[in-house]
Amino acid sequence: MGDKIFKIEDALIVIGSEVVNVLQKYGSMRLDDIFLYVKDNYVKDIKFDRLIYTVDFLYMIGKINIKEDDILELL
Repeated sequence: MGDKIFKIEDALIVIGSEVVNVLQKYGSMRLDDIFLYVKDNYVKDIKFDRLIYTVDFLYMIGKINIKEDDILELL
């Protein structure tokens, strides 16, 4: 949960839901393309390293697969 120090839109699970929504809408995508889409459409400007942490989190919980050439897909 967010508080006055940690905002909810900074949580990996919230950013992850945006990544999952993008993959549901467009199917498999390159990581760079996902970053550009999320950067343009997310409520807050996020950095690439934050997206990498989010992708790692989604991979660890078994929500996405990472194919060759940094292509992500939902499982």
